[in-house]
Amino acid sequence: MSFRNIREYSRYLLRLGKLAVVKSTCSPDLEIPQILREKAETGDAVLFKNVEGSDRKVLGNIYISKLRELLRVKTLKEFENRVFNALKIPEKMPLDVIEKISTIAQLAWYTKYIPKVVDKGPVNEIILSGYDANLFALPFLRFFEKEEARSIVNPVVIVRDPKYDEIDIGSYRVQVSDEKSAVIHVPRRSSLSRILRRSLDEKYELEVGIVIGAPPALQIAASYPSPPKISKFFLAGVILGEGLELVKTKELSILVPSDAEIVIEGTIDPGDLKPESLMGWEDGYYHGGDPMPVIRVKTIAMRKDAIYYSSIVDPVYSDNVWVMKAAGHVVSGYLRLVIPGIVEASILPGSAGRTLVVSITKERVGQAKEIGLSVWGLELSPYLQNIVIVDNWVNPSDIYSVVRAISVNVDPEKDIMTLGKIEIDELNPFGKATGARLLIDATSKLEGEIGHKWPERIELSEDLGKITKSLSSTSFEK
Repeated sequence: MSFRNIREYSRYLLRLGKLAVVKSTCSPDLEIPQILREKAETGDAVLFKNVEGSDRKVLGNIYISKLRELLRVKTLKEFENRVFNALKIPEKMPLDVIEKISTIAQLAWYTKYIPKVVDKGPVNEIILSGYDANLFALPFLRFFEKEEARSIVNPVVIVRDPKYDEIDIGSYRVQVSDEKSAVIHVPRRSSLSRILRRSLDEKYELEVGIVIGAPPALQIAASYPSPPKISKFFLAGVILGEGLELVKTKELSILVPSDAEIVIEGTIDPGDLKPESLMGWEDGYYHGGDPMPVIRVKTIAMRKDAIYYSSIVDPVYSDNVWVMKAAGHVVSGYLRLVIPGIVEASILPGSAGRTLVVSITKERVGQAKEIGLSVWGLELSPYLQNIVIVDNWVNPSDIYSVVRAISVNVDPEKDIMTLGKIEIDELNPFGKATGARLLIDATSKLEGEIGHKWPERIELSEDLGKITKSLSSTSFEK
């Protein structure tokens, strides 16, 4: 079982000696993000006890290099197999509704992960409304010098469509505008974008809960699109090992995790737009200027001693990247179920979520491209632009192994495929609404693909290890 909330988890990190506590007063304007950046490379989480302009503590870097501790597994593959077994269809879980469950045993298994709605929870210990619901009372961070406003980098955003009773859960960046409003960044190719277009056409408001300091299991589940027809609340229960506890918000009765630190409740009028100010992103560039929906704040709910949690913005050393790595194993478990031949999948470190590496067991001519195209069809992420297919002996999480496979196994004339005139994400630096996707077949080739036998791969046998066993440590002179 993982941890129920970030408090439980941070106390565990403190016992392990992996949480540094800063008692000096620090500013959320550039200073705290810079300290987090400096500590990120060593993998240290940081808790700031005294924050300038706020009575809330700030916590960061809690996921960097700590996924095995968080998920309480020896390897991330163990975690992936847990998700794989939980999502098996149809042996265990129905795709649609609970009535399709055919046995009591299946029902017991299924309900283990279903969220539970409770009357009250820690997140509702303080509820601020009206004039008191002031966003500027919270220690939002400004990360880079040219940013024009503070932002919430990795909240879990829960949007409810009241007309169609549809819920969208994702990690969308939010930029604070003033005491009562904020701008939410909605990816062009996201499920939330689709819901917004529908509500704009039919002229009704959406309801939103911005969760800061969500339970780690929900943070992971929300960071990547979930498998079709599977609730992210349910998926978080699979990651946690038991169902999440949810509580209703005061004004709009949106279901949010009761163990969260802070929840900002509000509404979105899809026609109410405001240009984003400049923000630094994981691709290493500033982006801004696009009109995005405005959130009008109604209430702020929080624990009595609420902790403000935030990731920093960095292509490698940030909580966002490591949460995405954990979510990648969730996606990998799902891909193994729906596409035969897939062994593992991983977001390439440092690619800003744009490159997915998939390892496969290759058995026939053209299989790598077939699998790559099948993965494209699943629309896994609004920012996914490149897919690299490698052999099953290549670790898709190891950038050096992936680069070697691309360098050695790719014939640029035959193994690189582009798919053009496809809608691409709004953060692409080319400023285009449409563009191309890239598919690279970096697998070793079968004889039917190249007309001759591929070279034999070097593999070290276990017998080689026996040769050196007779040598003791004293056999080596210095």
